[in-house]
Amino acid sequence: MQKKIKKEFGYDAVIIDANDLGVETMGISSDKITEEWACAVFKGNPLGQGREQTPLCIVRKI
Repeated sequence: MQKKIKKEFGYDAVIIDANDLGVETMGISSDKITEEWACAVFKGNPLGQGREQTPLCIVRKI
């Protein structure tokens, strides 16, 4: 799926499961993104742990 997202939108993508128990990557579209970096970004579950359905988050370097 992450490679399909990259092809469709032209940006690298990570599919990640982050919750109050931890963070796990499900797929990464590029070797430019490390699993360690992706997990560090979502450590602590910054999108919340409520009744939300699967949220979408865009992360970019500034």
